[in-house]
Amino acid sequence: MPDESEKATPPDRSVVEISDLLGLREFAVELVRATRVGLGHGFGPWLRRRQAKASVDILSLSKEAVSSWDDVPVSMEALLDLDGRVRLHVSKELRRQQRNREPVAIEAIEEWRGGVSEEGKEGKGATGARLTDEWIDRFWRLAQDVSNADLQRLWGRVLAREARRPGSVALQTLDILSRLDREAAEELQRLGGCTSSATTRRGSRSVILQSFHADSLAGDRRPDSVDAVESRLERIVGDDVWERFGALGLLGLSRWTRAIFVLAAGVDFSAAREADEPRFELAGAPFRLRGLPPPRDPSRKDEVHLGEGLGWTRPGREIPSLARVAPDPDHLASLREGFEHLGLTLEGPLPRR
Repeated sequence: MPDESEKATPPDRSVVEISDLLGLREFAVELVRATRVGLGHGFGPWLRRRQAKASVDILSLSKEAVSSWDDVPVSMEALLDLDGRVRLHVSKELRRQQRNREPVAIEAIEEWRGGVSEEGKEGKGATGARLTDEWIDRFWRLAQDVSNADLQRLWGRVLAREARRPGSVALQTLDILSRLDREAAEELQRLGGCTSSATTRRGSRSVILQSFHADSLAGDRRPDSVDAVESRLERIVGDDVWERFGALGLLGLSRWTRAIFVLAAGVDFSAAREADEPRFELAGAPFRLRGLPPPRDPSRKDEVHLGEGLGWTRPGREIPSLARVAPDPDHLASLREGFEHLGLTLEGPLPRR
């Protein structure tokens, strides 16, 4: 007979039941496990499909109910006894943290359900990897102190993203996210609409484009009108971006100046050349350039240097991408105009291939 220790561990029944709520038994296990760690085992029955008949509408109503809970009354004896006052303080703090945790978990579930609906099939993009205990503990320790509803939605998206693809959100990103207030989060969302991203053979890069590399784009021809467009791009982005976000580790360059032009600085932005049509994304939307001349540098025949700007670090790329913003209209209009002055046409947003 096989040794008892060699027998397979049976699946956690509560995890299976909660996963069934989402209709994603195989792929939602990590999200459920992280949720149960943060909220306790008592949250499981509330989520079960057979009891709650849950839907997005019910989750939303529950979210409103959670936010309206009053503190439990305490007796006068608790106020007169030191141990009682300690228990009162701890209990009140734990209730506050629990009230903050539960809307985050609900947002993560809504995000998961919405993502699956958009993708059209279960589990697309899921890796089968597991969330680390360290990541889950760090997440809830920081999320429990977030009381703003907009920021709670952001934290819910973080949990859903990491549950779908463990390792996609770094611990450093969680620490930085915990230091953002609502105003900073809104500014990062705006900057996300100005962020261009591309992947070449040298890797991926996300940059707030603020200048055009005329040598690569138009040979020796650089109209003076391009300077005016670049100045406008700088004004759109703002002068205090580095002061606000560089110290947080979100930007990889201490300041923006046109005098800087070295690859090591991390501010150049290149896109893969496909049939002489560079392709890149702006705020996650696909774009392409038409009218590009043949490459002057044979070593860069597979890519083209589009320009320079403020470069995001990995956490800097992650946080704005959670906002799901559209391309900033003023920034996009200025990019189109600048490329037009160089004899190019910027087309997009394009359908995804």
